[in-house]
Amino acid sequence: MAIAAQEVIRAWVNSNPDLVGAPPGTGPLARGAYLWEQASPAEGAYARLQRMTLAPALPAAEPGPFDVARISALIYGGKQSTAELAAAAYATAVRDLAGLPVRVPETRVSILVAAGLTGPSYVPQPPDTGELYCFQVLADFTLRWN
Repeated sequence: MAIAAQEVIRAWVNSNPDLVGAPPGTGPLARGAYLWEQASPAEGAYARLQRMTLAPALPAAEPGPFDVARISALIYGGKQSTAELAAAAYATAVRDLAGLPVRVPETRVSILVAAGLTGPSYVPQPPDTGELYCFQVLADFTLRWN
């Protein structure tokens, strides 16, 4: 079963106080996660999420309520330190998804585990994009439709 994984991970990031802060807007990913590019990150770092085309298959004989999605998170920030700290916080939160399943608010999906984490890796930006600094984090999320 295919799950709208980008939407699920976006909801997870935007509901995670370790990332967006408590109150929201005060954490390392102060502006949260989006599916599209945003305007210049003057108010803090943000993530742009994208589902990649290649993801490992689930080892199951029959289709079920599970999906594996490789998600690329491009973390943008107005300063290199802001972007890198936000990317490190995101990578840490993803790495912590190795225990109990996490029910994602406002979805009918749980994140069972994240694996294959790579990054944060610096991604140079062309001078005319309006984005100053970017770091990429990749991970494979195993999701379950509830």
